[in-house]
Amino acid sequence: MAALCGIAPRASYEGQAAIELAAIALGDGSGYRPVDLIDRPSIDGSPSLLLLDPRETVLAIARDVAAGVSAPVVSARFHDALADATVRACSILAERAGIDLIVLSGGVYQNVRLLERPASDLARVGLRVLTPVRLPPNDGGIAYGPAAAAACSAPASYRI
Repeated sequence: MAALCGIAPRASYEGQAAIELAAIALGDGSGYRPVDLIDRPSIDGSPSLLLLDPRETVLAIARDVAAGVSAPVVSARFHDALADATVRACSILAERAGIDLIVLSGGVYQNVRLLERPASDLARVGLRVLTPVRLPPNDGGIAYGPAAAAACSAPASYRI
């Protein structure tokens, strides 16, 4: 998306384009094209997959860029489309699973715009939102979730 907006045509470090795109986002992102959600049934009886399909959003943004919409406005629209998709997907999945707890973690949530709006909107619809405090929010914390799940399901004699 950054390249489409003419930002960071070359990246010197991982995440540079995303960071620069987020840094210029201006405004409330009104006029964005929401990211489509696709409910993909499984073929093996496991729960269906909920996929985020950004194709139409990217095409709309490409049209904005071609029409001369400024990069800060395009960035805001893109970020708000992703934030909205996050809220919709988490809400649907929480309802299906009968849970009220959402964890937002991963490198993408180092982007304040992509963290604060979904966290606020999810809380507004009654979901509790957790974010990393003592663990790194990016790949450094990935192993913690499976380790914690394994520890909870292990016999008491194996728990640390």
